[in-house]
Amino acid sequence: YTPDIATVSGTMPAKDVEVTVTYTANAHKLNVTYVMSDGAEAPDAVEKTVSYGDDYSVTTPDVKGYTPDITVVEGTMADEDVAVTVTYTLDKHTITFVDEDGNEVDVEEFDVTDPDIDEPEVPEKEGYDGEWGDYDTEKLEDQVVEPIYTPITYTATFIDCTGTILEQEFTVESKDDVATPPTATEKEGYSVTWPSYEVPNDDFTVEAIYTLDKYTITFVDEDGETVAVEEFDITDSD
Repeated sequence: YTPDIATVSGTMPAKDVEVTVTYTANAHKLNVTYVMSDGAEAPDAVEKTVSYGDDYSVTTPDVKGYTPDITVVEGTMADEDVAVTVTYTLDKHTITFVDEDGNEVDVEEFDVTDPDIDEPEVPEKEGYDGEWGDYDTEKLEDQVVEPIYTPITYTATFIDCTGTILEQEFTVESKDDVATPPTATEKEGYSVTWPSYEVPNDDFTVEAIYTLDKYTITFVDEDGETVAVEEFDITDSD
């Protein structure tokens, strides 16, 4: 404290003398300085005048993507100036890419100053196109990203003697739709069948097989005994 009269002095008169000395609390400077650990631009410093013995409290301003080492500068004013430095540290976050089973594929680190990341390749899954699910590096938090798979659409083509009779789309999840071929067009003098096939994870074509039918003419005598047997088909002219 500082008195308003440093020394009470004078010549004593012929009566009592009464003097009041008043003490005033000393005022001191409170300086709060902000520093970024990575050299980025920091908030402006705060300077206040605070009387000795008074409480002070200065809330540290929020800076997106950084964490201060002191969130509130507070205390009781000493009989001297007070200087406090608040240091902000850059927050680091991760995006973890996992496969369908939750196994880690890659981990990418980002922060508010460098939000760009390199996506890893999506794990392959037969019969599917894959892409990574949504994530947002504007959200300054750790994130886990899973793959999203979409069945690839293929086409099964069935051909008989008249040409293409069916083009059927299918996916790896709907192979049963093309596991049984359609009814082929009949052709006089021929038997028609479809070859056996397994449905692949790809476009495929199946062609009907036409087999020439063979017939016989059996010549017999009066007693029913075979005299001759002649074979013919629809291509024979005689």
